[in-house]
Amino acid sequence: VCFGFVTMFSALFSKTWRINKVFQNPQNFSRIIVTERDVILPFAVLFTSNFVVLICWSVFSPTTFVRQASQGTDAWNRAYRSYFGSCVGSGGIGPTPFVVLLTLINLAALALASYQAYQARNIHVEFSESRYIGMAMLCVLQSFLVGIPVLFLMSEDPVSSYIVKIILVIFPALAAL
Repeated sequence: VCFGFVTMFSALFSKTWRINKVFQNPQNFSRIIVTERDVILPFAVLFTSNFVVLICWSVFSPTTFVRQASQGTDAWNRAYRSYFGSCVGSGGIGPTPFVVLLTLINLAALALASYQAYQARNIHVEFSESRYIGMAMLCVLQSFLVGIPVLFLMSEDPVSSYIVKIILVIFPALAAL
């Protein structure tokens, strides 16, 4: 999920940043060169930071599959045990610091790109789709701000948690389309 977000998001950010760089500096009428290195730099920084956090998460808190029993009742109010499985961190450090760090890195990048889209709002549509890029980034930001607290609230119910996770993956991808 992190690498898909970084790939999609860095392309949107790089395009908006490049358009801003070209159109926001007309005061000296000089030629502005935007190289491939300038465009690939946001992708490299985001990808590397996410990669490092995910590697640290795998090393310091590897996940293992654990089957858990839960009590329930049927339609006739008879008690029964049902089982569900989930992945749990097996190291001394839980997954929470890594999830928080990944969220902060990607939300900071999202905020920076939203600022870039805001700066490019007055550029003509022929040169920039900053309005559409800004709306897509706003949808991603909104889905994270609403979905992550709901995910924490639904962490005890495996079916609800699974549905919220699916929505958190699908909605930002659809917003980018």
